Amino acid sequence: MGKPHTLWVAFAKFYERHGDVANARVIFDKATQVELKYMDDLATVWCEWAEMELRHKNFKRALSLMRQATQPPATLGTRQVGSVPFCFFLLLSLMVFFSLLHHRSAR
Repeated sequence: MGKPHTLWVAFAKFYERHGDVANARVIFDKATQVELKYMDDLATVWCEWAEMELRHKNFKRALSLMRQATQPPATLGTRQVGSVPFCFFLLLSLMVFFSLLHHRSAR
C-alpha cells in the first residue's frame, strides 16, 4: 500500500496530466491540510506542488508556495508531534529549504 502523501501527489498529477491544473491545485492544497505522519511527507507535497507550478511557468506562484511552506508555525496551523507543532519540523526540512533556495536563485 502506498504512503498517503504519494497518493495525494499522484491524484494531483492525474489532473495535471489531463490539463486540469486548477483541480490539481485543489488536490495539493487539500494534501497540505491532511495529517501526515512524517514531516518529509508534507515537505514532499509542498515541493511537488511548487514543481508543478514551475512546469506551467508559474514562477511567482511556485516561490509563493515555498514561502508559505516555510512560514512560522503560527500561520501554518496547530498540528502537534508530541508537544512540538508539526509545522516547526517542516521549517527544519532541508528539502523545502533547498527547494526555496533553488527557486530564489533561478529567478
